Amino acid sequence: MKYRVWFLIGLWIIGASVSAQQSSHFLTMDELFRLGMENSLRIKSTAVQERIAEEQLKTARTQRLPDISIGVEGGNIGQPVIFRRGLSQPERPETPDWSQRYNVDVSQPLYTGGRIRSGIRRAEINRRIASLSATDERQSVKLLLLENYLNLFSLYKQKEVLTRNIEEANIRLKDIRRMREQGLLTRNDELRSELQLTNDRLDSCETEHQIVLDSQSLDILLGLDESLVLVPDTSLLEAALHTDALDRYIQTAYEHNPGMRLARENTLLARNNIRSVKADLLPTLSLRAGNTLARHRDGIRHPAADAADERCLYGQYGGGFQYARSVERGYDNGLLRYFRRAGNGVPHHPQDT
Repeated sequence: MKYRVWFLIGLWIIGASVSAQQSSHFLTMDELFRLGMENSLRIKSTAVQERIAEEQLKTARTQRLPDISIGVEGGNIGQPVIFRRGLSQPERPETPDWSQRYNVDVSQPLYTGGRIRSGIRRAEINRRIASLSATDERQSVKLLLLENYLNLFSLYKQKEVLTRNIEEANIRLKDIRRMREQGLLTRNDELRSELQLTNDRLDSCETEHQIVLDSQSLDILLGLDESLVLVPDTSLLEAALHTDALDRYIQTAYEHNPGMRLARENTLLARNNIRSVKADLLPTLSLRAGNTLARHRDGIRHPAADAADERCLYGQYGGGFQYARSVERGYDNGLLRYFRRAGNGVPHHPQDT
């Protein structure tokens, strides 16, 4: 028993010396949230997701713009051989050795069955979902910081209570020893008081160690030096709190809770996906226009050519409408009906019928 008491006292002295060597830092609520938001990797990740969603929205909106393609082609033309009288007396007419070709194509979608509109709406919903996810992460980080801060606050209050208990236990032990000298109490009463004092000192030592551990956890979250022992603002208890009715809190949570808003946005996204799938069954109509220029370095030399030894410039202009419709579902349905009519036979292709 005697060795146990001295061992606990030694632990308390070591804990006190270690805590005395560490520097402290007074941490307010404003600084807590500011440092926590600046150094949170989760918040930085959601910020990147927001930027990605914004870029995807810009990309979806560009689908309304016309597509312009510009091409340049160049090549070397080989020596042709013409056989006019069987395989004898072949002719090798002079042809251009180098050819160039320039083409410009423009395509403007006119009707896509709602595919472009559904894609833009899906990108807008994804952007709102990313924004709500970032808001939810910020609230989660704030709650985590507040939980650790209040735990540290509770440990400091617990330390104050234990310190007061140790002071009262010392006073009580002195009184018990004086009364024992007078013969009013026994040795057992004195040992019981000493044991209570030792337990209070041990609890105080454990509380100090827990304060150091919680401070290190908060230091990591806030990006501070891990050797700092954080001291919370104890004036929070003196601040007046304003409370409302329970229904008011429930209504506010229902309207502004990120989880509820995320659920509504996911519902809108699912409905938009249904419209996008239905739009795949509708045809598309687009306006196309193009221009192609072909120029040869040498003239075409051939007995049948009138413009010998002249440079040639060819221009090709085109335009029109393109109509397209997805036939995959109709093809699958026709294939299924064909196999049903075929019976035991296995045909090669539905068009064979």
